Amino acid sequence: MGPEPSGKNIREFGIETPSWLDLEFNEPQSMESHLDLISRLRNFATLCLGERVYISNLIFRGPEEEVAPGEKHAPLIECFYAQNPRPEVREKKLLLSGVTTEDFGESAACVFDNWLQLYDKITPSLNVMFAALYVDMYIEERFLLACQSVEVLHRHLWPDSYVGEDEYNEIQAKLVESIPADVSEGLRAKLEGLLTYGNEFSLRRRLKDISDRWTSIGAEKIVHLDTAFINDVVNTRNYYTHYDISLREKAKDGAALFQLYSKLVLTAMAVVFSELGASMELVAEKLGRHRQFGQYVGT
Repeated sequence: MGPEPSGKNIREFGIETPSWLDLEFNEPQSMESHLDLISRLRNFATLCLGERVYISNLIFRGPEEEVAPGEKHAPLIECFYAQNPRPEVREKKLLLSGVTTEDFGESAACVFDNWLQLYDKITPSLNVMFAALYVDMYIEERFLLACQSVEVLHRHLWPDSYVGEDEYNEIQAKLVESIPADVSEGLRAKLEGLLTYGNEFSLRRRLKDISDRWTSIGAEKIVHLDTAFINDVVNTRNYYTHYDISLREKAKDGAALFQLYSKLVLTAMAVVFSELGASMELVAEKLGRHRQFGQYVGT
């Protein structure tokens, strides 16, 4: 037998700690309501911790019953909880100094209430962002998903358009009528399809709108959504969407592409936290500690 290993040779160590969340309701709830709330809590924890969170076990506790004279017991029902996607068994390395309820201070209850109120609006964007963060893929795909996440977030939080719906319907009808009669059926269908979404803001307009909104709350200290950055995002998104050779010189790749991706993720996170009512000073501090993206905070 060799000598006992010395602590001086240890380079890494891990600590695994189970976490429990105890929920109490004022009145009975359906199983569907329980699972919906659990999903909302899980995604809130994922956002705050910077690592995908999974629920490993569910236990339901019934009302106390007398099992013996003077002795009461609340029956427990342990449930099998299948998740999609199935959690991976792998080493966990938190990338973010987690945001806790203590960080939110007296506004913690308000922040969480805002989360529940806004959840249906922001969860489509978060699902896309979590895929970009936690699913193995090439950086080009991550970047495109980050663009989509920001677009969806803006669309659902601040639904707006270039002109009113009635006015655009008139414009759309006139444009459809102006398509020459001898245009092929396939091209006509494509042109009409483009017009269907013609009144929605472009990615450029959405990023500019977020930048304008941030000025009033001090969020520009997290990400500077200046004209150069917006141009780079739009040009790069257009290239990797269509791979049009004419756009190649304007598109970013390598380290520059990773920087664009990182700043888009920071943008989506900052938008969500700001809508929840979190302090931008707190968000800037926490995101600044992110192993992957922290170096881009303030740039």
